[in-house]
Amino acid sequence: MTKLLLSSQEYLAAFIKTAQYLAGLTTQQDIWSDLGQLLSSFFGADFVGFVEPLKDTGDIEPCRTFTGSLSAEELLNGEIREIIHDVLDSGFLAVKVITVPKPYSLVFLPLIQENKPRTVMLMGHETSDPVPKELLNVYLALAGLVSTTITRHSSEIELKKHRLHLEEIVTIRTKELSEANRELNHQIGERKRAFEALEEERRRLQQALDEVRTLRGIVPICAYCKKIRDDTGYWNQVEKYVSDHSDAKFSHGICPTCFEKEMKELKS
Repeated sequence: MTKLLLSSQEYLAAFIKTAQYLAGLTTQQDIWSDLGQLLSSFFGADFVGFVEPLKDTGDIEPCRTFTGSLSAEELLNGEIREIIHDVLDSGFLAVKVITVPKPYSLVFLPLIQENKPRTVMLMGHETSDPVPKELLNVYLALAGLVSTTITRHSSEIELKKHRLHLEEIVTIRTKELSEANRELNHQIGERKRAFEALEEERRRLQQALDEVRTLRGIVPICAYCKKIRDDTGYWNQVEKYVSDHSDAKFSHGICPTCFEKEMKELKS
């Protein structure tokens, strides 16, 4: 059995060491196992345990770890379970001397998370003497420090989970956006090529249209001189009218019939 009551200076030193150690705990460490060994070492407890009710049944089970000379099977009888329930319900500490078969002086300390007792920390000394009030005050302060550490540790774990989840979402969303961007660029390229092809076809058709000029509708032509009347009412030679309204060009010659006619007129 370790010494039950240390000096005030020893308690202060142990408390400071505990605070320094707890401040450095990371999410990679087993906080419950480390806490058990730490409190047993610094405060001379013969065992340290952490228990909480099961979420489904509310029954008391050793949720974390038991460190020291007393096992959970030896400790958690019906009376002890009832005391643990009372501490969780009330939020106040409790003390109890038990014999299993050796005498142990137990302290039941509520650990607060989210403004509610969630876990009970058990500190035990192998003695039939009750725990001194001075040590109880130290344990109460220690419970507050442990509660703060557990809350911080749990928050960091949740934050890490959320961060990992967020990173996963960002990775998935980035992949989706990259794929969407590639598809959009592909569609833009397809539309650009289609537009260029359409523009080329329009240009080709316009060129063809520019090259093809045709005469349509009723053309007013004189039955005698064969002149054609234009839109302004002016009578034009056939070749001039056709040239103005199409791309046709004329080269002048004389047909055999006209040649013979003209020759007769010249001779006469």
